[in-house]
Amino acid sequence: MSEILACLEKQVHFSSLPVEEVACIICKCRKERNRSHAMKLHTYICQGNRLESLMAYGNLVVLMLVDVGNMREAHETFKRLILPDVLSLNSLIIGYVIHGEPHQALEMYQNMHEALHLTGHAYVALLQACTKMKNSNRGIEIHLDTSKKGILERNIFIGNSLVDMYAKCGFLREAQKVFDHISVRDVVLWTALISGYAHLGEGEAALTCFGKMQHEGFSPDVVTIICVLKACASIAAIEKGKAIHAQIDREGLVEREILIGNALVDLYAKCGAPQKAHEVFDKLIVQDEVSWTALIAGYARHGRDEIVMDLFDKMVEEGLEPNHITYTIVLNVCSHSGLLEKGQMYFEKMSIDHGIVATPEHYTCMVDLFGRAGLFENVMAIISKMHVYDHFPVWASLLGSCKKWGNVELAGLAFKHMIRLDKKCEAAYICMINIYVASNMQKEAKKIEAMRLEQKFPK
Repeated sequence: MSEILACLEKQVHFSSLPVEEVACIICKCRKERNRSHAMKLHTYICQGNRLESLMAYGNLVVLMLVDVGNMREAHETFKRLILPDVLSLNSLIIGYVIHGEPHQALEMYQNMHEALHLTGHAYVALLQACTKMKNSNRGIEIHLDTSKKGILERNIFIGNSLVDMYAKCGFLREAQKVFDHISVRDVVLWTALISGYAHLGEGEAALTCFGKMQHEGFSPDVVTIICVLKACASIAAIEKGKAIHAQIDREGLVEREILIGNALVDLYAKCGAPQKAHEVFDKLIVQDEVSWTALIAGYARHGRDEIVMDLFDKMVEEGLEPNHITYTIVLNVCSHSGLLEKGQMYFEKMSIDHGIVATPEHYTCMVDLFGRAGLFENVMAIISKMHVYDHFPVWASLLGSCKKWGNVELAGLAFKHMIRLDKKCEAAYICMINIYVASNMQKEAKKIEAMRLEQKFPK
């Protein structure tokens, strides 16, 4: 391919080549997927002014540019074509989704809706775009469009994508309706529905769906098993989880699939069996940051603070990178255990050693850590470093610490922020009233009580 390009660059005027030879070169370049070569070809074609006159390879150029991910040039080329074909149009839509620009795919659909002749693959891509952007309104339009054209009934992939889109956008009833109207089902379709129920905390419904799937003779794949294990974890269905674990062991899946191993560790950790989670963890061939974090979370949930800190240190010693969730767990343990120095050390290491930008959850842990110790100068120093002040738990933690230490001034600040973010938080009013009463500030307490009564909380 490079020899052809060199020849073109040095000797041949592109306009003098036969159409068939140009098309052959473009097809070779598409197969090679070399962005540099593709852009050189594109330049030759544009310089030779052949794009408008030779439609035979004008559309091919669009496909080539999509293949190498140059969506801007692909779209510009497409707009210059006198007779753009269906293939290049569909390729553009699919390319936008594949290359991480789902909004552009949906914009094309919106702008050219009536003129579009879409393939099943393009509809699938558009539904994936809706899923990524949580754009259920556009998804409904596509649903109606495919139904009107009679494509939905003939294409199981569109049906799968519709169920997945509705489920991940939080419309489980609609996902179930689409599922019920699809006559030919496969494991992907079942998994999309199970995943939707599990993702939205409908663990019982997910397990019911899984039971029906097995009853109809479908064997779960790896994705299905992971979704079902998550459903078990969400409702603490440890016995059902153990039964699935036994099936997994019989098929040797833990040894082959790290994601299943991680899901098992998470299941037992969330179901109140951290030691069982540890047993599974020890048998994993690969222990990554996800499995470590799940195990650490399990012990933290049961107040095993020493084990949490020990596991975290071992994780770092083995060269694994803790993520922001791992650090949230560890900092939370430090705050609840009063480990002031360790908490400060880990908060600094988080950014210095692991390049993690502190999240509102991390700041909340530190505010709680310093607040419990009555170190309000440190609290305000931490809050001043926050990029946003709209994280309710930060102010709730500060208000709780102010109540403990009788810090009326900062309590007023925390209360104002809490009410700004949520006027209906009755606990904030009651806590502030108690702080004023404890400080013998009856007038101020009555004022807050009047504010509370204005909200008309149910008795």
